[in-house]
Amino acid sequence: KRQVQRISRSEYVVIARGRVAEGMQTYEEVYRGRLVLKWGLCDECRRMQGRVEVARIQVRARDRSLDRRETRLLMQIVNKTLKKYPRGFLDLIDVKEGETGLDLMFSSLLAARTVVNRLSRELPVEVLKTYKLLGYERDGRRKVRVTFRALLPAFRVGDLIESSGKLYYILGVSSGVVKMLDAVSFKKVSMNASSPALSSAKVVVSREELDPALTI
Repeated sequence: KRQVQRISRSEYVVIARGRVAEGMQTYEEVYRGRLVLKWGLCDECRRMQGRVEVARIQVRARDRSLDRRETRLLMQIVNKTLKKYPRGFLDLIDVKEGETGLDLMFSSLLAARTVVNRLSRELPVEVLKTYKLLGYERDGRRKVRVTFRALLPAFRVGDLIESSGKLYYILGVSSGVVKMLDAVSFKKVSMNASSPALSSAKVVVSREELDPALTI
């Protein structure tokens, strides 16, 4: 048995007790060693501090640009996810909003994967993952940058779409469920965001082209 008896600033003492064979008397030995403290950063913190991009999430929409409502919803999901992530917002090193969509840059692949998994549960997105080889580490490991492309459908809240031969008015998207109004029966319909019927849906009339009406 070994027991650490004392640890000081520069020395540790370990007492080892035992016997060579069964039935022999127990004896003990004392070992001393010097402590050398080396302060440093873990790999994740080093990449974060150096703003090294390891993974990127590109959020785009099919055949259109993201609108302000969608961008706000996306950032709400990202913030909600990272608040529960062990390292918080440390690994999100940059956010860029452009004409084509939203880019999120991460210094940690795990953080990026956590966010994209949450997006795929909350929104009707198709996720495509690609790799880019950046070189090799000193130990021979490959350095790669991973890009997750999250593609939103062509429809938005307020659009009239056609899915499986039926017309629906999009009411909203919440917790991975798309809420719609049947344009013929006027019944509310809910469909899973990852449903194949939604991924193949077509926009018949955009919300900007619809005229306000009252149905009695």
